[in-house]
Amino acid sequence: MGKKIYMYGGSRPNDKKYIPTNDFHVLDVDAMQWKKLTPKFWSNAHQPFEPIGKPEPLPSLFKPACSFFHFKETNYIFMFGDFDVDDEAVSSHLIAIDLDDPQWWYVEIEGGNVCGRMNASMIGIDNKLFIFGGRASYDKNSLGIASYSIAEYTDYRWKWMSGRQERAYDAHVPPLGFGGRALSVHGEKKILLTPGRLNNKAPVDMQESNSIFFYTTNFIFRAAADTIGTFPGNLRWYGSYSSEGSQPSVPTLPTTSPLLRKRKRLSSPPRERVVYPAHAMIAGWVDYGKEDHIMPGLWQYFLPPEEKIQCFNVRSTIGSMDLNLHSFAAVGNRMIFFGYEAESESDKVPDDATYNICVEIDLGVVSKNATEVKIEEENLGVGQ
Repeated sequence: MGKKIYMYGGSRPNDKKYIPTNDFHVLDVDAMQWKKLTPKFWSNAHQPFEPIGKPEPLPSLFKPACSFFHFKETNYIFMFGDFDVDDEAVSSHLIAIDLDDPQWWYVEIEGGNVCGRMNASMIGIDNKLFIFGGRASYDKNSLGIASYSIAEYTDYRWKWMSGRQERAYDAHVPPLGFGGRALSVHGEKKILLTPGRLNNKAPVDMQESNSIFFYTTNFIFRAAADTIGTFPGNLRWYGSYSSEGSQPSVPTLPTTSPLLRKRKRLSSPPRERVVYPAHAMIAGWVDYGKEDHIMPGLWQYFLPPEEKIQCFNVRSTIGSMDLNLHSFAAVGNRMIFFGYEAESESDKVPDDATYNICVEIDLGVVSKNATEVKIEEENLGVGQ
């Protein structure tokens, strides 16, 4: 949001108990500098318009559902549910984080409670928050929750929309598991739901049958049934973002940044200015080459009426660099992978690992010729 990428939580490298942190960082993509916001937040429990009290850290949650929300000229991040370390329970709390005036609070929603859940997906559109799926616990037998809820801000308060609280998915919707993604598409008229895992150890397998469009006006589900091409499968994890269609124009990383940088450029042909129809980009991590070696791949899914998906051959190019890339984000057409320098033969994470490498991939180049990829790499420096 606003040329900034926000990163919350996560667990420390090699923490076998996966205890989540409450770290909150922001990356300014123009200056290419991280800033830690964790100690700057204030808690006004349920009283966002009252005088600020004492500083209180954000709760430590393991993979809550998160969504940006621009509302009443203010930028927020909303977080819902997940396992709360302090309460030692799966939560159904909704948390608002004010990004413009660093404070956070628990949001009260009228209309009763919904079940606590973790690994859900959420997206904010207009005055509504759409919450999909999740699961009830860490238990290996805990399957995905096949329901959705809509919270609506009306009359200066949040309410669960009547008839849309714990509403079961339509009968024809296949199991979507937990930990999937929700993307706003087609001018916020639809939400693209992509699947998560069906159990703790299962990979993510996308198909046209489990890539679902949810209509935000009449609340119906439709599968991407006529898509040409092969959806990504056997993913360890993935990230995605949507675009309403644009021209590929990726500015080079600024030369005035005070940070030390290292760049690797591969030769690329001159770019043509091509207008892209509405699409979603999917970056997924798959097994590559040797045993236990994981590498990100990149797919572009053209939304209806195009309805086709294509894979870019970037794994071999990234594999030639001694980097270990773990996360993916995007600002406009700038596709950014985060990671750290590492031996290419190993995916083990050092205890002192930091996100100190940014790899930016030019969509215009990979679309024209997938074997000739322009990559820019920069030192950043932030703890995982």
